[in-house]
Amino acid sequence: MRWGIRERVLLPLLVLLLAIVGFGLFTALTSARLAEQRIVNQLDRLGRTLTESRFPLTAAVLEQLRGLSGAHFRLERIDGSRLATLPAALAWEPELPSPNPDDSLGPPVTIEEIPYRTRLISLPSDDPTRSGRLTIFFPDEEFRRAIADAIRPSLLLGGLAGVGALLAAGVVGQQVVQRIRLLERRTRVIADGDFRPMPIPGPADEIRDLAASINEMAARLAQLQETIRRSERMRLLGEVSGGLAHQLRNAVTGARLAVQVHVSELPHASDEALDVAIRQLDLMESHLRRFFELGNGEEGRCEPCDLVAILHESIDLIAPQAKHARIHIQLNLPSSMPIFGDAGQIRHLFLNLLGNAMDAVGTDGEVEFIGQTSERGHRLECWDNGPGPSAQVADKLFEPFVTGKAQGVGLGLAVAQQIVRTHGGRLDWRRDANRTCFWLELPLAGGSSRSRSGQTEFRIAEPVPQSNESIQIKS
Repeated sequence: MRWGIRERVLLPLLVLLLAIVGFGLFTALTSARLAEQRIVNQLDRLGRTLTESRFPLTAAVLEQLRGLSGAHFRLERIDGSRLATLPAALAWEPELPSPNPDDSLGPPVTIEEIPYRTRLISLPSDDPTRSGRLTIFFPDEEFRRAIADAIRPSLLLGGLAGVGALLAAGVVGQQVVQRIRLLERRTRVIADGDFRPMPIPGPADEIRDLAASINEMAARLAQLQETIRRSERMRLLGEVSGGLAHQLRNAVTGARLAVQVHVSELPHASDEALDVAIRQLDLMESHLRRFFELGNGEEGRCEPCDLVAILHESIDLIAPQAKHARIHIQLNLPSSMPIFGDAGQIRHLFLNLLGNAMDAVGTDGEVEFIGQTSERGHRLECWDNGPGPSAQVADKLFEPFVTGKAQGVGLGLAVAQQIVRTHGGRLDWRRDANRTCFWLELPLAGGSSRSRSGQTEFRIAEPVPQSNESIQIKS
């Protein structure tokens, strides 16, 4: 049998309601008993007053007592004479209890069609006019009214408390059920792939905490979905780039060999254009080799290397393009930034950053590299004075096939991001003072070791002192 939350909330409150009703009845009965006891005590005090008094008990005295108490009296003296404020009581012989219970009135008796409650009191005295048995006839209507007045507050209070508790339980139960059904609908939406956060209304309670946890779960699922999509794009990138790189690399290698053979056959060859062509072919072959390794899933060869030296090599390769576009490249680097990694991948990373910055600034632009080393690791910033990424691609710059360039492919920054992550670092960008900064952080290399799983582990070493040397390369 399935019990809903509403039933689980209402059932204990229903039991509580029954307990309240039971307590109210008990209180009412107790109040009724106390009211009867008060009447009995009142009549007993009247009897004691008559016993202790010295005046004779005459019909006039009994009539005055009736006016004061509202009850009727019948006196049976020891000599057999009778007096009564109720004439019909003189000839009537009820079966009166003798004596009454100490704390209660007798059963109802009817005289002249009016019910009464009786109380029998003995009057011991040496005076025959005062000695005998006094019967007090208390109107049953007054008795019932006193009992009703006594039990009414208890019944009213208990009833109102019970109904209020039941209504409150119903309202609370309905609100809880509605909020839980909202969470149920939200989980179904998440199951359908919609990971947008939902509003969290209601008081600060466990259900609100559950809603916040569901939103947190949805956010993590969205991140996981994005990671899976990114991984799938990277896998597709690897497959496509690996196949294309294999074909293009053969053609580039052949072209470079042809140029080298042509240069070697010239008796006094010193044509700068041929040197530039060979360097550009070397650069293209380096790019294609990186893509080929990415497509085949090959791990790079990690060894001690220097970021500053690799950056200089990359600038030398890109220098002809910078000179042609009249781009100023300025370096503000330490004398050395040693790491343990794959020099070829790092070079590919720098070439991508350089190419991206040069495309951004266009002609007569400025590119600046700023490096620093601290206990946390190496940090390298690449600044350019270009217009920056467009709003359409600003949040997706490092995803494959995302580009703001008219003839771009969208692979450079995606590959750069993968290289930095492979080396245990971070790569991101920001826009500041009309300039764009792509920054990367890599761990220091005081040496490295291979773990049992074969992964490279980086260890933090003492930072290399800053040289504060500023180098400016102009066209």
